[in-house]
Amino acid sequence: MGGSTMTTFTTEQVNVPASATTTNLLSGDLTEFMPVLSEVNVWAVASAANVNMILLADSDVVINDQEITSIGTSINNVDHLIATFLAAAQTRLSLKLRETAGTGTQDVLIKLTVEPA
Repeated sequence: MGGSTMTTFTTEQVNVPASATTTNLLSGDLTEFMPVLSEVNVWAVASAANVNMILLADSDVVINDQEITSIGTSINNVDHLIATFLAAAQTRLSLKLRETAGTGTQDVLIKLTVEPA
């Protein structure tokens, strides 16, 4: 049988407590492991400044503690795109968020798509 031809996506609203780092937000999600060679796209927007994203593809760093934009209240596919990359079959993705100001809980919207390449 051939590989999957459907796009898989995840959208989440995450609360990131002050001075905290989340666990892997993709744990247990369909997008955690790549079924076939896939193009992965990641978008995010935070409710305020001082939220960073960390994204690993197995042990490769895709996003290294990069600040997420805080302009907007919903995902805009042009303005909020953070990364586009290819991931081999069986690659495990790990996505974490980190609040850096220590002043309060931040809300973050995340959108991730996985499309067979």
